[in-house]
Amino acid sequence: MSIWHPGSGITYEQYLQTNSFVKDISGQVKVSGSDIEAKVSKQTKELIASNQQLASIFGESFNSLSDKLEWGLSQIDNALHDVSYSIESLHSDFNYNMALLIDEVRINNKLFTDLLSKLDVIHKTLESPTLTQAREFYHIGCERLSKGLLDKALEAFLEAQKKNDTDFFTQFQIGKLYLYGIDEDDNILNLEEAKKHLLFAARYAKAEISVDPSFSKFAAEALLHASISIYARLGEKEIINDIEKTNSLLLEAKKLTSDAIKLCKDIPESFYHFAKYASLLSDPESSIENLETAIISDRNYAVKVDIDHAFDPIRPYVHKLLVRLKENKKIECQFKLNEVSKFWQETADWHPEERNTLSSEFSKYMLELKQAQDYFDSQTYFGFIDGILNLDQLLINFPKLKNKCIEETLDKINKLHKDAKNYLPPKDRCSKKVENIISETLALIATSENLLNKLTYESYQSSLSFAETANTKSCEAKKQYVKENEEYDQRQRQRAEAERIQFIINSNSRDYAGTGAVLGGMIGSLAGCSSCLQKGDFNLFSGGILGALLGAFLGYLLGQMKGVD
Repeated sequence: MSIWHPGSGITYEQYLQTNSFVKDISGQVKVSGSDIEAKVSKQTKELIASNQQLASIFGESFNSLSDKLEWGLSQIDNALHDVSYSIESLHSDFNYNMALLIDEVRINNKLFTDLLSKLDVIHKTLESPTLTQAREFYHIGCERLSKGLLDKALEAFLEAQKKNDTDFFTQFQIGKLYLYGIDEDDNILNLEEAKKHLLFAARYAKAEISVDPSFSKFAAEALLHASISIYARLGEKEIINDIEKTNSLLLEAKKLTSDAIKLCKDIPESFYHFAKYASLLSDPESSIENLETAIISDRNYAVKVDIDHAFDPIRPYVHKLLVRLKENKKIECQFKLNEVSKFWQETADWHPEERNTLSSEFSKYMLELKQAQDYFDSQTYFGFIDGILNLDQLLINFPKLKNKCIEETLDKINKLHKDAKNYLPPKDRCSKKVENIISETLALIATSENLLNKLTYESYQSSLSFAETANTKSCEAKKQYVKENEEYDQRQRQRAEAERIQFIINSNSRDYAGTGAVLGGMIGSLAGCSSCLQKGDFNLFSGGILGALLGAFLGYLLGQMKGVD
């Protein structure tokens, strides 16, 4: 599908009749009338995007066999399912033949409805019967527009205008209907009326900017559409051959887009249309400047400009711009490719492919790097941009992955250090042998920690090795310490047992010795007395004493011997 321009050979009205997007009874989008061929040039495919890249971006809208592109069709379905879509959402996909269909959906846009409610509260609409009637007619018009009843929607909006002619929303919808209002059933096109109401809409939107800054965007959009209403007249018979009139209208349209850009720089179509008008005015300098801004905002403008014949007067300048943009992106892509290659090598040095937790992530990034290289090898503007998008992510992801490798190894090393230190016994309560093992362990840990300062894979692996050895040594120290403690405890137990036995023995000896001394003394005393009587010595006391002492001594010795046994 082509983009209308004054030299198309048909008027703007005829173009819309031939190429308007409409919905059938099933809700499917189709193009009314016969298609006008729009073919992507060979130069653009070599410079901007290959067949494969165009097919990837535009899908079924691009026929790689015929090189035909149905402009805007790739985004129209998305727009119908997303009420947030607007001219700035569509970017380069915007085309005159889709504007009305988008509007049928956009009337339910949340931003629109929220602003509408906000204004009604501020202006106390419900307190004024006239303003309330105006809003009721507006809503009736929106309902009819959503059903595709263009003429009836216009009638309701015009009634709303009679009640409140300073309402931005009403003037905006009237202007859009007059500008794009053609489908299979209705033709309410009126470019003069479109311009008038869109300029009213811009004026009233600017008056509401103090209420909500969003109105600056709506004012800019109204001005852009007003410029299109002027541009659309250039194909009329009474104007097309009038160079002076044509230039006058182009200057007016250019001025409106300039004003739109000043109000809001977030609508790429304003820059694109300014470039278009400047091209037709043979003003390549300002045209290229604004076209570049549009392309940087949305690269698809680099394709759109190829099939838009409004840029034919400055085609060589456009080509130079595209070559420059391509070369700039090539340089940027090459630089980032080199940078990513360095990061890849630094990451690969840490061998993430050997780590279960990181191997799949590394493989994914490797595929993305290969894809970026393929994009670069395509040697197209789109290829370089896609490559840069991939590389920008890889410039973040590879260092992150490297850090994960470092952190994973560092966590393992730190755990080994901690475990080794926790295993070490207290140095002041162990043998010299254990002290030596503790000293060796601490020296290994210190060496391991020092190696971490080098931040290389080899140093971290060496650090890990020393940490593992330190851990082994600490276990050895612990085992030796436990063994020595057990041996010490065993000796203590044996000593305590020996002392216990000796105590028992000593106690028994004392008991037996005492008993023996008593018994021996008694026996000895009796024996002494008996001996004295036999000798006729009647000094019994002396004999008894001597016998008792001798008996006690012998009894004590026998008692000690018995106690030991």
